[in-house]
Amino acid sequence: AAQGRMTKIDPAKILALNTKALRACGLSERKVSYLQNLSERYVSGHLNGQKLARMQDAEVKKTLVALHGIG
Repeated sequence: AAQGRMTKIDPAKILALNTKALRACGLSERKVSYLQNLSERYVSGHLNGQKLARMQDAEVKKTLVALHGIG
């Protein structure tokens, strides 16, 4: 992305990439699995940015640390 522009990260696009492509970005196999797990949670609707934004900080923390690789 150009400097000063934000790129939207799309969990579905992350899931469409194979492990080799994600590893080519410099991620370890373990970090790839964590990223895929997080992406799966967004695609399934288990996680939602709007829901997280409405939560209190403690609730956001509790939700995120329950995810494998984040907590």
